[in-house]
Amino acid sequence: MPHSPLSAPLYQRIYGVLYRRIQRGVYAPGAALESEDELVAEFAVSKATIRQAVGVLVERGLVERRQGRGTFVREDAAVHRPHAFVGSFTELIIGTDDMSFREFSVEHDVPFPVNVREALGMQSSSGTALVYRRDLRGEPFAYTVVYLSPAVVELLEPEEIVPFERAHFEMKRGMPITGATQSMSAEIADSLVATNLSIEIGQPVLFSERVVRSELRPVEFIHTWYRGDMFKWQADLSFAWSGTNLTVTVSVDEPSIPAE
Repeated sequence: MPHSPLSAPLYQRIYGVLYRRIQRGVYAPGAALESEDELVAEFAVSKATIRQAVGVLVERGLVERRQGRGTFVREDAAVHRPHAFVGSFTELIIGTDDMSFREFSVEHDVPFPVNVREALGMQSSSGTALVYRRDLRGEPFAYTVVYLSPAVVELLEPEEIVPFERAHFEMKRGMPITGATQSMSAEIADSLVATNLSIEIGQPVLFSERVVRSELRPVEFIHTWYRGDMFKWQADLSFAWSGTNLTVTVSVDEPSIPAE
């Protein structure tokens, strides 16, 4: 079955929405949040859930309750505004000069999801995975798990299973990478993803699945979670009218990957 994140408690998800509004300046310093009744109506939850979510904002020094007046964003609220990555999906996948590897590890006997095992043609339920994180200008940005085909593990020496050189060694051993299938979707962070990206449970993330192929077989199945508050896709749109018909052209500056 495909990957599915754990569901965060409802109050945490509402807290995440309110925090993002403060972070983006929807609620400016000194501004009032909507009334409790308005938030209940907006999120279709109980007053107890809204009070719990707002209570987390109070505990973290972001808002203050004023008796008889409402809840206001503190003037001195310490809101973290992360560096944003603005670019194409290709840059997101292959990285840029602003991205760096924080750490990586090779882990054995890792349980493989069913769809991963099926894609890699595996009989066993576990295998070897490469786990690493990437930073964007010093902040955690991406958390990746690379599920390796047993054929790749047999092909490479332990010291060759690293993010930088793996494809190079696969090519030298007669298994060059020829292509991949990539999909991306929106998710909320479960406890594992939240811990690895230094974010709150329930915050939005961009989830990527990629199946990497050689000429003979799929060799890797890659899961990557990107911080939703640090990524912005950017493209230029051109509009052309022919009578009442509109044609939209999307132009994205996609960088090329240099050949070895």
